[in-house]
Amino acid sequence: MAALTAINTRFPARLNTLNKIKIGGKYPHVLFPTEGKHDGCALLDIPGYIVKNGRYATGVPLMNGIRIKPREILKWYIDDVHPLVLKYKHKHAALRRPELLFAGLHDETIRRYWRNYTVIAGLDLTPHMCRHFTASLLLASGVAIEDIAELLCISVQVAEKTYAFVARNAVIQNVMEAQANIYRNLGV
Repeated sequence: MAALTAINTRFPARLNTLNKIKIGGKYPHVLFPTEGKHDGCALLDIPGYIVKNGRYATGVPLMNGIRIKPREILKWYIDDVHPLVLKYKHKHAALRRPELLFAGLHDETIRRYWRNYTVIAGLDLTPHMCRHFTASLLLASGVAIEDIAELLCISVQVAEKTYAFVARNAVIQNVMEAQANIYRNLGV
């Protein structure tokens, strides 16, 4: 779940998209550049054929946070955990997909593991809630709705319909603060 968290908190893709990310083969989707401006980051190259709306994302850096270093987490997961997932999490060898990041685990299995670990951590989150949380934070901090829609691979209309309440809350808060300032100036 550390690998899913490292990706999903930085690139809020749908779970079924993340479940199709390749780490092996001719064209892997997770890259570890050793030079250039993204040295020290992991990069995602998400082809359009694995995304619901067919939009691709090339060279998406998974930036380091204060405590979370996605490159280190993904390298650890790919080198140490992925072989164990392949060996122990699939009862049938035909279901094992060594080229995929999550080894062919079903979306619901990953979602269930995520829920179990977040409950243990005292949170009640789904991977999809990370998409909403990220979009809401970005919108509240002034990022354009068009940019958020592009990040989430959705249309602007869907983004406005789904996340406009955050912008509305900010407008209401600004109006309430302006009203309070008026009353303060009037001495009321």
